Amino acid sequence: MKKLISLSLLTALCATLVGCGVKGALYFPQEQQQEQAQTQQK
Repeated sequence: MKKLISLSLLTALCATLVGCGVKGALYFPQEQQQEQAQTQQK
């Protein structure tokens, strides 16, 4: 039982730490490239 709890806590900790590596604003690069292309054409 103790092993199951430890494994569950370790899994939860790893899942939480995975999200910590993402920094900066979330965006879709394709949209940004399209906007830049439109401004350059004008």
